[in-house]
Amino acid sequence: MNPRLACLALLALALAACGRAYRVGDHVLVQRGTNELAAVVVSVDGPARLRVHYDGYSDDWDETIAVTRVSSRLDAPVAPPSSKTRGRPGASASASAAPPPTPYRQGDRVRVEWHGSVYGATVVSVADPDHYRVHYDGYGAEWDETVPIARIQRR
Repeated sequence: MNPRLACLALLALALAACGRAYRVGDHVLVQRGTNELAAVVVSVDGPARLRVHYDGYSDDWDETIAVTRVSSRLDAPVAPPSSKTRGRPGASASASAAPPPTPYRQGDRVRVEWHGSVYGATVVSVADPDHYRVHYDGYGAEWDETVPIARIQRR
């Protein structure tokens, strides 16, 4: 067999195995911590990143995720969780009644690693137990970001 044809056939098989690309409006299950949450794709930010809206939650919880966090496609939306669990995606009724303990709180002064350098910052809000919204000292609000706990140190 012609090597070029063999290569094209192999590529065609690989693409077929991947399935179709995600599109705006697709309903998916997303890994979030130890939970799987139903969501809808609200934008496609390239071949490997999606912006999703979690079913039954406010737009505050929309996030851009790697496609590797999508565990499966859904045929239709899933019924939203009860109002008791809408405080945080993936929260159980008992967890939404009392937020889980976190090492940092709003207003804490911290140091944040950013591209190999460390900058002074203030915790603006707790996104979830492992992610914090921070404001960098001396920089405008456009530089605020949500960072994982691994990038944060106490001052």
